[in-house]
Amino acid sequence: MRFFSLLLVVVVAFATGCTLFMPHGAPVVVAPKPESPKVETPKTDASRTDFPPAINDGEALIQYAAYLRRLGPADLNREHDTVKQLVAKNKSDMSRTQLAMVYALPGLPTHDDAKALAILDSLGKEATAPTIRNFALLLLSLVADNRRLDENVQTLNGKLRDEQKQSAELQQKLEALKSIEKSLSDRDRGRPSAPKK
Repeated sequence: MRFFSLLLVVVVAFATGCTLFMPHGAPVVVAPKPESPKVETPKTDASRTDFPPAINDGEALIQYAAYLRRLGPADLNREHDTVKQLVAKNKSDMSRTQLAMVYALPGLPTHDDAKALAILDSLGKEATAPTIRNFALLLLSLVADNRRLDENVQTLNGKLRDEQKQSAELQQKLEALKSIEKSLSDRDRGRPSAPKK
């Protein structure tokens, strides 16, 4: 949930015109804005028609992230298939970003950091729209950090399991020693005195 909230904040920043990854002091060159292509949002169900028209790529990405969070597992799998087909047909920056989001958002059954990282890395280098390129670079950083944290957690969990196993083995050995000590003590108390010669 923290990851999703951070993602929405970032996309809102893009939607309001913030530019990231600009070297400090570098002159900002404003090129004439080409006519914005129609945002490709695959229509898989009626809920998609509830989206208001997106003003820019940033808003379209916010709407798409919110849409993904509303889908159930079966609908999400259908969405995944639809977006994959869309990418196979035209490989637009927007459709590739949408596919990366399907893979990147945690808690979804389609979550796959490796696939998300591969797409986002490519977008960070090749995307023509600055909003999508900056979004991809930021999401790439978040997914990579999230993946490192997951790997660290798995490593720590593995160490914890090993220590718990060792602790259980030591406890068993201690119980066995206590049992032997008790049986020896009981036998010594119950043994009759040796006859005098």
